[in-house]
Amino acid sequence: MEDQGAKLVGQVTALLEQHDAAFDAQDIKGIMKTYVSGNQIFLMGTGPGEIYRGREGIEGAYTQFFNKFEKGTAGFTYNWVSAGSRHDVAWFAAEYTVKGKVKGETKEVAFNVSGTLQQEKGKWRFLALHFSRLGVLDEKHPK
Repeated sequence: MEDQGAKLVGQVTALLEQHDAAFDAQDIKGIMKTYVSGNQIFLMGTGPGEIYRGREGIEGAYTQFFNKFEKGTAGFTYNWVSAGSRHDVAWFAAEYTVKGKVKGETKEVAFNVSGTLQQEKGKWRFLALHFSRLGVLDEKHPK
């Protein structure tokens, strides 16, 4: 059972890394490949109004996110990832930090992320993704 848990965490981490690489490249098609096909998917952020439903809604959200940092400058560091599964559905939670350039200045932001995954063609894909920003990290807000 322990080996299956470690294998699942590895698979979830690989999916997150695939997502992050597409995010850094500002590759919307690459991002959408990390979600299951169909229109039942959603992305939810921290506050009111940060709920994006369906492929069109999620693509619009990521397009907005891409405007917030310089392409090719985002680096992702995962502090921990936890996951579980039953049949073709899995769930996960993670804590990570994103470091990237915004208008020429390096910024670092911590996030919590959780979600529900579904297997599609033998691979885990996001069905629902939720992220929560913890703010900009600096001397006033230590990690």
